Amino acid sequence: MLKKEIWTLCILYLLSKKDRYGYDLISQLKSLFPDAQEPIIYSILRELCKNQYTKIYLSTDSLGPSRKYYAITATGLEKLDDLYNCWKNLKSSIESLGII
Repeated sequence: MLKKEIWTLCILYLLSKKDRYGYDLISQLKSLFPDAQEPIIYSILRELCKNQYTKIYLSTDSLGPSRKYYAITATGLEKLDDLYNCWKNLKSSIESLGII
Protein backbone atom coordinates (compact mmCIF):
# COMPACT_ATOMS: atom_id res chain seq x y z
CA MET A 1 0.00 0.00 0.00
CA LEU A 2 1.52 3.29 -1.06
CA LYS A 3 1.61 6.49 0.95
CA LYS A 4 -1.14 8.05 -1.17
CA GLU A 5 -3.48 5.18 -0.33
CA ILE A 6 -2.70 5.58 3.36
CA TRP A 7 -3.61 9.28 3.17
CA THR A 8 -6.78 8.33 1.27
CA LEU A 9 -7.63 5.73 3.92
CA CYS A 10 -7.20 8.32 6.69
CA ILE A 11 -9.25 10.98 4.87
CA LEU A 12 -12.11 8.61 4.06
CA TYR A 13 -12.08 7.29 7.62
CA LEU A 14 -12.36 10.80 9.07
CA LEU A 15 -15.16 11.61 6.63
CA SER A 16 -16.99 8.42 7.59
CA LYS A 17 -17.30 9.85 11.11
CA LYS A 18 -18.57 13.30 10.07
CA ASP A 19 -18.53 15.78 7.21
CA ARG A 20 -15.53 18.10 7.33
CA TYR A 21 -14.08 21.07 5.53
CA GLY A 22 -10.58 20.94 4.07
CA TYR A 23 -8.76 22.91 6.74
CA ASP A 24 -10.36 20.78 9.47
CA LEU A 25 -9.10 17.61 7.77
CA ILE A 26 -5.63 19.06 7.33
CA SER A 27 -5.46 20.21 10.97
CA GLN A 28 -6.48 16.80 12.24
CA LEU A 29 -4.03 14.98 9.98
CA LYS A 30 -1.17 17.37 10.79
CA SER A 31 -1.71 16.83 14.50
CA LEU A 32 -1.08 13.11 13.94
CA PHE A 33 1.31 13.24 10.98
CA PRO A 34 3.55 16.33 11.01
CA ASP A 35 4.64 15.67 7.41
CA ALA A 36 1.06 16.10 6.11
CA GLN A 37 1.16 18.66 3.32
CA GLU A 38 -1.83 20.74 2.30
CA PRO A 39 -1.32 20.43 -1.48
CA ILE A 40 -1.20 16.63 -1.28
CA ILE A 41 -4.33 16.43 0.88
CA TYR A 42 -6.27 18.84 -1.34
CA SER A 43 -5.15 16.88 -4.39
CA ILE A 44 -6.48 13.68 -2.83
CA LEU A 45 -9.74 15.43 -1.92
CA ARG A 46 -10.18 16.57 -5.54
CA GLU A 47 -9.51 13.04 -6.77
CA LEU A 48 -11.98 11.58 -4.26
CA CYS A 49 -14.67 13.95 -5.55
CA LYS A 50 -13.80 13.20 -9.18
CA ASN A 51 -14.19 9.47 -8.49
CA GLN A 52 -17.43 10.12 -6.58
CA TYR A 53 -16.08 8.75 -3.30
CA THR A 54 -16.96 12.09 -1.74
CA LYS A 55 -19.25 14.97 -2.54
CA ILE A 56 -18.95 18.67 -1.77
CA TYR A 57 -21.50 21.06 -0.36
CA LEU A 58 -21.35 24.61 0.93
CA SER A 59 -22.34 25.36 4.49
CA THR A 60 -23.07 28.73 6.05
CA ASP A 61 -23.32 27.41 9.60
CA SER A 62 -20.39 29.48 10.83
CA LEU A 63 -20.47 33.22 11.32
CA GLY A 64 -17.86 33.69 8.59
CA PRO A 65 -18.00 32.92 4.88
CA SER A 66 -19.42 29.71 3.44
CA ARG A 67 -17.23 26.65 3.83
CA LYS A 68 -16.81 23.82 1.37
CA TYR A 69 -17.59 20.59 3.22
CA TYR A 70 -16.70 17.09 2.09
CA ALA A 71 -19.03 14.16 2.73
CA ILE A 72 -18.34 10.50 2.04
CA THR A 73 -20.66 8.70 -0.40
CA ALA A 74 -21.81 5.08 -0.44
CA THR A 75 -19.13 4.41 -3.06
CA GLY A 76 -16.63 6.11 -0.77
CA LEU A 77 -17.60 3.78 2.07
CA GLU A 78 -16.91 0.82 -0.22
CA LYS A 79 -13.52 2.32 -1.14
CA LEU A 80 -12.79 2.84 2.57
CA ASP A 81 -13.55 -0.82 3.21
CA ASP A 82 -11.25 -1.89 0.34
CA LEU A 83 -8.42 0.32 1.58
CA TYR A 84 -8.87 -0.90 5.14
CA ASN A 85 -8.62 -4.52 3.98
CA CYS A 86 -5.44 -3.68 2.04
CA TRP A 87 -4.06 -2.02 5.17
CA LYS A 88 -4.81 -5.09 7.28
CA ASN A 89 -3.07 -7.34 4.73
CA LEU A 90 -0.04 -5.06 4.59
CA LYS A 91 0.14 -4.87 8.38
CA SER A 92 -0.11 -8.65 8.62
CA SER A 93 2.70 -9.11 6.10
CA ILE A 94 4.93 -6.67 7.96
CA GLU A 95 4.16 -8.37 11.27
CA SER A 96 5.06 -11.76 9.79
CA LEU A 97 8.53 -10.36 9.11
CA GLY A 98 8.80 -9.44 12.77
CA ILE A 99 8.98 -5.71 12.11
CA ILE A 100 6.00 -4.76 14.28
